[in-house]
Amino acid sequence: MRNNLLVLFILSAFFANAQNRCSYIPLKEAENLIFQPGVGITANSDGEIVFTPNGVMDDPGKGSAAISDKEGNLLFFTNGMTVWNSNFNVMAKGSGLKGNLGCTQPAVIVPQPDDEGVYFVFTTDIINKYIGTNGLNYSKIDMSKSNGLGEVISKNTQLKASCTEKITAVKKSNGTDYWVMAHGWKNNEFYLYEVTNEGVALSKTIEIGSVHDYLGTVTTEPVNTSGYMKFSPDGSKLALAILGDGIVEIFDFNNETGSLSNPIPLSDENYFTGANGIEFSPNSKYLYVTSVGELADQHDNKLLQIDLSDNSIEDLSASLPDLQKDATSVQLTAGRKIIVSGHGKTFLGIINNPDRDKCNFIHDYISINAISGVKCLTNFCTSFLDMPPFLFDTKCFNDETVFEIINASNSTEIIWDFDDASGTSDLSDLENPIHVFSEPGNYTVSLTLKDDAGDSYEYERLVTIDSLPEPDLGATKYLLPNASTLLDPGEFYGYAWQLSGSEERIEIAAEEGTFIVEVENDKCCKKSTEVDVVIVKLSIPTAFKPSSAIEKNKKFTIASHIEGINDYKLFVYNRWGQEVFSSEDMNNSWNGTYNGENCAKGAYAYVMSFTIIDEKQNQKEISRKGQVILVR
Repeated sequence: MRNNLLVLFILSAFFANAQNRCSYIPLKEAENLIFQPGVGITANSDGEIVFTPNGVMDDPGKGSAAISDKEGNLLFFTNGMTVWNSNFNVMAKGSGLKGNLGCTQPAVIVPQPDDEGVYFVFTTDIINKYIGTNGLNYSKIDMSKSNGLGEVISKNTQLKASCTEKITAVKKSNGTDYWVMAHGWKNNEFYLYEVTNEGVALSKTIEIGSVHDYLGTVTTEPVNTSGYMKFSPDGSKLALAILGDGIVEIFDFNNETGSLSNPIPLSDENYFTGANGIEFSPNSKYLYVTSVGELADQHDNKLLQIDLSDNSIEDLSASLPDLQKDATSVQLTAGRKIIVSGHGKTFLGIINNPDRDKCNFIHDYISINAISGVKCLTNFCTSFLDMPPFLFDTKCFNDETVFEIINASNSTEIIWDFDDASGTSDLSDLENPIHVFSEPGNYTVSLTLKDDAGDSYEYERLVTIDSLPEPDLGATKYLLPNASTLLDPGEFYGYAWQLSGSEERIEIAAEEGTFIVEVENDKCCKKSTEVDVVIVKLSIPTAFKPSSAIEKNKKFTIASHIEGINDYKLFVYNRWGQEVFSSEDMNNSWNGTYNGENCAKGAYAYVMSFTIIDEKQNQKEISRKGQVILVR
């Protein structure tokens, strides 16, 4: 039995924060694919659902580009010439882009960093023997316009006067900005652009690999402009196809510096004649290529799987009847599967397990209403398809962490190891297990999938269980009447006070009660704390009678919330200034005697002092003076 360690996915801080603070589920910008002529598919971990965009983009063109929001709702799409909104209508000012619907990759869409709702649409034009080319351009879209349906706010800013039909994008290693890569015509130049919050700028021109030029013996036909170019989902590689020359090139890409290196050309005519489609597996271990032969509409196409560890090739279409050999393009989905299109097909194919050498390709899988078939598929920024093998939510201590496999197809056995030996149920065989981790910290959670042949495919992902916040409101607060105090639980990301509903850090307490606040830290973990606020009300009698039948009237007694008083002292004096009673205990009251003898009736002066924590949480000394009548 083989043991294939496929990939280690590590959740980084920027990956979580890219969507929103409190979700650990990847964004869904690439869930909706729309193809020419007029076919849409929503693809994710739930499967593939076909929809029809009301006859929009039904021209006999080739490629497209689309973008959805973070929750997977379609925002807009384009064939490089026109932009349509989510209602399948032409977006405001959305016509007249200088791309071309006949391009393999007519466009790619990239968000503007730090400006939510603003997007750049990069477009390519065809190289034609009869007319000139519009080259490489970009237009800008603001989704806040037109009641949220978007508007093209700038159009056709030219970056290069001439380029091929190849364009791809990937998020930079800083987790914020983007790289956009295009390729020149009649040269071996790659044009690398950097997209930041300041806009679009050429980063560098890289000369490497083959020259993209007219085919040597057929100088009037610019077929070498065609063929896909894509970054791998993890941004570590770049691959492209040169259709006319039948070449596939693979490069290493430094996602931090933007450098290309280690070119690997593949040009075996048994495999790569008419090389066209390019797609990486989710783990970037395999490259899938379509070659369309001498003529794209003939049934001599090939669907190839290349193992990038040794560049070995397997022809996945070899066993198909000749009339079914019509693979033209390949596209990874957010469900970690690869869709395969074919010229003249009314079905799309599927590669169910692109991470495996036994990838389980099905030729006719998704029925589509497109008589002419789908030639090319939807181009995405490849980072949007850098989906982990499994999802988890949430990850705060004491919470139930729920796990979900994105693609468990053709798996006969599932084994989870939560790396939590001190916890309970450290292993699971469920597809969607729930685990409560024993303490905060880092856990290398592993998932093993076994197929019917007994082969194992292992995935690992670092799961960080975050500590809870520790708010502190201190001990019980004692206030004098008409005073108030400030309650401060400490510095956290968010606050929710139960009594007032306030979301501010500081709560002003001027009444008795139990004040409860729930705080949230920057990891979205929450915890509550509470404090009692007590109003200290002194009750000092003006007279007392030792012979009274009422017990509380027999002594000069100070009534109060005794636990709120500190450093208590009481002195009682007769009319000649002689001290007749003193105490430092509020429970010790004067019974009207001095040295065991009854004192005479009449008025007696008293002086009382004590300390209390005031409204500013400082020790405050309080004194009271007055007189009390001793009645006989």
